[in-house]
Amino acid sequence: MLIQIAVIISIVAQVIAAILAINLTRVAKYNISWILLIIALLLMAFRRVVDFFPLIYRDITEQMMMITTWIGVLTSLIIIVAIAYIRKIFNMIKHSEASRLVIERKVLDTMIRTEETERKRFAKDLHDGLGPLLSNLKMSVSALENIDNKFDMRDILDNMKSITNESLLSIREIANNLSPHILENFGILKAVEDFSQKIKVNCDILINIESNIRGKRYSYNTEIILYRVVTELLNNTLKHAHAKRIDLSILEDSGKLILFYSDDGKGLELTQDESWQGMGLSNIVSRIKSLQGSTQFFSNTGEGFRVKIVCPSK
Repeated sequence: MLIQIAVIISIVAQVIAAILAINLTRVAKYNISWILLIIALLLMAFRRVVDFFPLIYRDITEQMMMITTWIGVLTSLIIIVAIAYIRKIFNMIKHSEASRLVIERKVLDTMIRTEETERKRFAKDLHDGLGPLLSNLKMSVSALENIDNKFDMRDILDNMKSITNESLLSIREIANNLSPHILENFGILKAVEDFSQKIKVNCDILINIESNIRGKRYSYNTEIILYRVVTELLNNTLKHAHAKRIDLSILEDSGKLILFYSDDGKGLELTQDESWQGMGLSNIVSRIKSLQGSTQFFSNTGEGFRVKIVCPSK
């Protein structure tokens, strides 16, 4: 009686295990190794059912032993094949992990290069913008020591005030480039429009901006990365493209932020690695990847430059 109860419990347990495995088939994406394991579990359950009959009918013991033996052989063969497929899966996982590490290393290298570029730009702004002003201010202070004429002193003091005001404006501009206050206070669209207006003052170029996100805010990381990408694209167009028109669209659709950028400049061949490096396009790709987004570039020599960026609107 105890043996019969044990066999029944074994049958129920193996059937439950098979049912649970079947329910996970979709999660396993109908992998053949998983299906083979399910078949093996079902055969094991069936074998336990066959084992139960000799406990009731003593005269069929020999026939049942033959059936259970062959079921055991078939189950073992199926498990061997399943394990062979699982081994392939582990090899694929190992290869994917190695590829992931390579990609992460490239992204990290790109981020380091980007940070170094930003530091160099910051140092250049300080050296070229603020440095000469402070040097001039220092000379004015030195000149005061040797002047007795009040009128000449007044001119020097007025000059010092002018230099001080210009220095403050320079500091404010450098600080705004590092962390745009308009971006922080009003969002990505307003910051991009403000940056575009500054470009229009100094350059003869038409910049057309369209958007359906006016007044909407997103995470700071999303906004700052998109802002840096847009300013990088604008700077690239001004430096390399000789364009007359830039069109920019920032749209939100179905939980995604979609950015379209195009200019009518001279374009470039995207197959040339030096073009990518020179224009910082790899940095743009890495920035967008950090947002779990995608980037597509379209360009040929003489046909302008276009880019489509899609990322989650979080």
